[in-house]
Amino acid sequence: TFKNQEKIGNRIFEMIKDAGPGVPLAIVLSAQMQTGKTGTLMHICHRLYDDYESGNTKKPNFLFIGPSDKVLKNQTFERLQQSKKIFYLKRQPNLQELVLLIMKKD
Repeated sequence: TFKNQEKIGNRIFEMIKDAGPGVPLAIVLSAQMQTGKTGTLMHICHRLYDDYESGNTKKPNFLFIGPSDKVLKNQTFERLQQSKKIFYLKRQPNLQELVLLIMKKD
């Protein structure tokens, strides 16, 4: 990840932590193409996973709905599969949705 992705990711991570456990949040990260949204998402997921692993929070479970463009969706799906801390659906997402389950593998 790059510094700008970490900076925004850390701000969102703190928003989630400040809300407290069990509080549903809707956070929208919107920016132009190729500005680091996927890297920011990965940074947030890694921080949440690490926070869970250290015993600070319950297991995080999230639903992400991503880009509708097929090429961008596939690119995002491929990048997220590379992380050992991000667990995802075992199927290629359809054109309408990109769904990721972020949680520790049981």
